[in-house]
Amino acid sequence: MARLVTISGPTGIGKDALIEALLKRHPDWVVASSVTTRPKRRAENTRKRYYFVTDKDFNDLERNNELLEWEHVHTWRYGTLKHSVQEPLAAGKNVLLNVDYKGALKIKAQFHEFNPLTIFLTYDPATTLREAIDQRFTNDLTRRKLSDKEVDVRAETAKEETGHTDKFDVVIKNTDGQFDGTVEIAEKAIAEHA
Repeated sequence: MARLVTISGPTGIGKDALIEALLKRHPDWVVASSVTTRPKRRAENTRKRYYFVTDKDFNDLERNNELLEWEHVHTWRYGTLKHSVQEPLAAGKNVLLNVDYKGALKIKAQFHEFNPLTIFLTYDPATTLREAIDQRFTNDLTRRKLSDKEVDVRAETAKEETGHTDKFDVVIKNTDGQFDGTVEIAEKAIAEHA
């Protein structure tokens, strides 16, 4: 049975890298498309995953009930296009979705028909959140390292997010240097929860 698999976790944890790795192993799986009001990053390739829209366009999508879920993340709005989940699932394909923890929990509570599996990636406990964010995250909008204030904001958000891991179906520690193991754990979880 096809299912929706949400991938959540703090900034810079490797959600997109995990999705890319799973797609390489399972080319018949698809990624749900998201819309955002944030500006496109310089080196960003849309590849039908992110649609960059104005606030007005986002409001129209919400008003027309075209979003599965949406949330404010930092200063921007992000949402998941319903059709990008419904159509592949109807065709029998697994759908992967990079979504913040609130969106994942909303989907888990409200959309049982999608047979959702919620996965949360977290940091190696030996690394502090601030260290991990500072090491892994580069601000692609300006091609500079994040300021201490920006890292602090993301570290606070990460603390909030990791406080909800008990509500997820699967929690995976993405340990530096062991990414292949992270992919295998996620792949096994998806197969076992089918």
